[in-house]
Amino acid sequence: MINLKKALGFREQPMHNTEDARVTGGAEPKRVPSRKGVVWLKKVVKLTAKISLRRLVCWILRDPHQAWDYFFSNVKMILEFIS
Repeated sequence: MINLKKALGFREQPMHNTEDARVTGGAEPKRVPSRKGVVWLKKVVKLTAKISLRRLVCWILRDPHQAWDYFFSNVKMILEFIS
């Protein structure tokens, strides 16, 4: 097999240059794992937010006139809540 490779002109591949592949930055700090209760609470909050947003959208689509009137009657309260 070696003689066949020599006859066909195959040469061994040179060693790869690893000088450019070195990592120059530092490692990222390890994250402290959260407690199970905190993770569970975050999931509950996200689920509640999704459900309340869906209910709000359904209410607006079902009765847009009432939603529009409610929004305009409570603009001051809504703007204070946002800011």
